[in-house]
Amino acid sequence: MLRRLRQGDPGHPGRSCVQSLLDEFFVKGPNGRHICLVSEAAGWSVGQSKEASIKWMFPINIARAVAAQATMGLAYIHSCGITHGDLHPKNILFQIPSFDSWTVDEVYEKMGVPEKVPNRRVDDGPLGPEVPSYSVYPADMVVPADQVKENKIIISDFGEAFLNLPPKTLHTPMLLLPPETFFHAKLGPPADIWTLACTLYEILGERPLFEAFIPNKDDLLAEMVSTLGKLPSQWWDQWENRPEYFLEDGSWNPEMKAIVSPVTRPLMKRLWDMGRGETPEQCEFSLEEMAALKQLLTSMLVYEPCARITADQAMWSEYMMRWGRPAIGMT
Repeated sequence: MLRRLRQGDPGHPGRSCVQSLLDEFFVKGPNGRHICLVSEAAGWSVGQSKEASIKWMFPINIARAVAAQATMGLAYIHSCGITHGDLHPKNILFQIPSFDSWTVDEVYEKMGVPEKVPNRRVDDGPLGPEVPSYSVYPADMVVPADQVKENKIIISDFGEAFLNLPPKTLHTPMLLLPPETFFHAKLGPPADIWTLACTLYEILGERPLFEAFIPNKDDLLAEMVSTLGKLPSQWWDQWENRPEYFLEDGSWNPEMKAIVSPVTRPLMKRLWDMGRGETPEQCEFSLEEMAALKQLLTSMLVYEPCARITADQAMWSEYMMRWGRPAIGMT
């Protein structure tokens, strides 16, 4: 996949927002012959940054810029005929400014001296030739979301990506899975659009779009219905446990026993609840920006995959052109 991405249009606006293949070579060792792939250095993930922050939110222009680049990057990926298949905040990495110009001493100063830990077997037996004598802890460089000052990112991890032969299911975190994964519909680029919409909401706010105590298929589908209304009739009828949550007309089952709040929270309500301010007077988004964001997410979160907008259309949407992409140049 990285080779194919390397062959894409170098002038595409999203090219710099996607992991690059700079070099590749083989290494022979006691475990066989292995290919090594070289890409640009990157830092912590968007997800790690949020988890490390007590506020769980990025400064507003950082959030806008990251959201725009994630959208532009996905548009580039799709332009190469690739479906990412696992797009979520922990596969979006912040780039480290000026890293290529650091000396070894500067690397150690900023990231610490590598800490070596001897490897040993649980039975204290001798190590074989296939095992290195020591391991090195990864560098701890996570910056909490509220302290992030640089906004350049890249989309990484193409281990689940595919071309024309889609998998039967996705391994994306449960709360970001598109509805078609639960009803054995064909997967493709529209699945990325759904997961991108969920990811944009999480980047721009403090919490996930869909929430569940211990996520499972039924609770997630209930959250979708709470936000977007009834599923298409073919899926509504196929949903085996639907009567435990909803009556036939789409209203909540008053006798529901699942650990789900039987409250309808439409998308607009969830936008006001995302952490940027719950009233127009308090909100960091203007009413105009909020309306454009709602329009963008609504067009991405369409149940029928074929009716969702494309990543290219999202990249050129009003929200991205007026608020997202202009923020990329701001720090």
